[in-house]
Amino acid sequence: MLSICISHKNRSSVKTKDGKVLPIFQNCIDSIVKAVKNLDIEIEIVIADYNSTDYPLNEWIYDKIENIPHKIISLGEEKFSKGRSLNIAAENATGEYLFFLDADMIIDFRVLIKGMWYLIKGKVFFPICFSYRDHTHVSGWWRTTGTGNAFILKDAWEQTKVPEYFSWGKEDIEFMEKIATKKTLVREKCQGLFHQWHPIEKASMTYFFQKSE
Repeated sequence: MLSICISHKNRSSVKTKDGKVLPIFQNCIDSIVKAVKNLDIEIEIVIADYNSTDYPLNEWIYDKIENIPHKIISLGEEKFSKGRSLNIAAENATGEYLFFLDADMIIDFRVLIKGMWYLIKGKVFFPICFSYRDHTHVSGWWRTTGTGNAFILKDAWEQTKVPEYFSWGKEDIEFMEKIATKKTLVREKCQGLFHQWHPIEKASMTYFFQKSE
């Protein structure tokens, strides 16, 4: 089984400065549901949610994923740590294969096929996504610096775990570097993997090196 593990905090209804509402995480979930519809891959969705208030998950997500095995773990009012939430999602995952997927991504079936192909061969896959330039999602570039998405064997994750910082970023780079010392790692462009445009938060531009407890 492939367990799609997602860290989520207030990405379901993102507002821009000019008043637009972007259903970032809703788009992500919709893309997963569509991607798995005709694939012969057993999957589950595991979400670790930090008490999101923009559009609480229980108000919309269950109708979308009712036909897919799923677990939604509430982390309540804990201070945000992407690494910690991914580790908690992975701990609760049933599958022997994990797919760490950022909540602002869109995928299609090609992503899952390619990821599973590498996993079955015992490799770890950190795909490079195509990042949209603005909210129209017409043009963009290959985000070669992005390392937040990963297909990894669960036993390899258990040996390393994701570093736990109180921030967006840093943990994914360290995680990839550590995994590369233990498993064969593949890093290449992945057709069908897209990063949605959204406003940049100040917190995401700064690394906070304080480790979580």
